[in-house]
Amino acid sequence: MGAILDRTIEHLAPSDIMITQVRRLLIRSALAYDKDKTLPPSAEHPEYYDRVRGGHFVADEGTPWLDAYRKILAKSPWENVGESETRS
Repeated sequence: MGAILDRTIEHLAPSDIMITQVRRLLIRSALAYDKDKTLPPSAEHPEYYDRVRGGHFVADEGTPWLDAYRKILAKSPWENVGESETRS
């Protein structure tokens, strides 16, 4: 993987907000686990993330992006991955 980078010299843009939020979450989670073995909520509730998707798409002009995204998700072959018989 290489050396650990000095993140203090990064120049992140507003579109990189998710990067900083995830880093902070990971750091807080690691510190809490180190301190008193507290796990993050997602460790006991994986359903918090079972419908999260990455990637990109192009929407037709004039189509609201959320509507286009919902159509993409509806076609996803992974729609029911992770569902158990106890969840609805």
